[in-house]
Amino acid sequence: MLLPVSASRLTLALYPALFAQALELCLVVFLSRRLPLDRVRTAFALLCAVQLAYTGSLLSVAVVVACVTTWELARRETRSAARLAIAWAGAVALVVAVQYARFLPVLWRDVLPHAGAPAGDVGGSAVGSALARLAIFFDHVHPVLALFGAVLLGTATPARRVLRATLLSGLALLALRYLLPALFRDAKEVELLAAPVAVAMAAAWTWLWGRGRLGRAAVLASFAWVALWGASRAYALYTERFVAVDRWS
Repeated sequence: MLLPVSASRLTLALYPALFAQALELCLVVFLSRRLPLDRVRTAFALLCAVQLAYTGSLLSVAVVVACVTTWELARRETRSAARLAIAWAGAVALVVAVQYARFLPVLWRDVLPHAGAPAGDVGGSAVGSALARLAIFFDHVHPVLALFGAVLLGTATPARRVLRATLLSGLALLALRYLLPALFRDAKEVELLAAPVAVAMAAAWTWLWGRGRLGRAAVLASFAWVALWGASRAYALYTERFVAVDRWS
């Protein structure tokens, strides 16, 4: 609730992006519960629904599937990886044929030739721009807690592996946003990161809370910062939008 991602998208009335975020989270939960994948049909239907709902989900889902599939292969779950890859490929083919077939010539002629030109907003640096964007939506405390929590959770269960894969997917999209801006400039990576960051932070807090007084003090201090920073960012965002509307009228 306190992450500026939600406040920012609400104040900008980006309801389709929030809808896509909810569907992508459904996909992440599905993979967490169903891996190793035993059937293609359900995964295919869900992948179709998620990617039909929002254009940017074609990018987000592709990276998530790539990360999860790679992880499955690394664990020698070749059948599960193959089923997921087949379901995704079939879903993409159907979505493109139904919804984006007319855009393919434009993609080939006007987008792909410029795909290799990196861009950066902070001193021309793609890395600096990516870190600055991450700080806008997640400050500096959130990523540290999330990284700590992701390490603590490990990869013992499919849900934990999917959580890590989703975090890696969001960071990969963030990097690609500046490395290949022609293709990934409008990727919704902060929306994809919101849920796994929150879960990983909760894991970090849970572990710290059981470490005695110092751990509990660290939890209370970091939670107070997260709450105050998130509330202040939301207040600033809403005020900026409403004041702008009032001035315009």
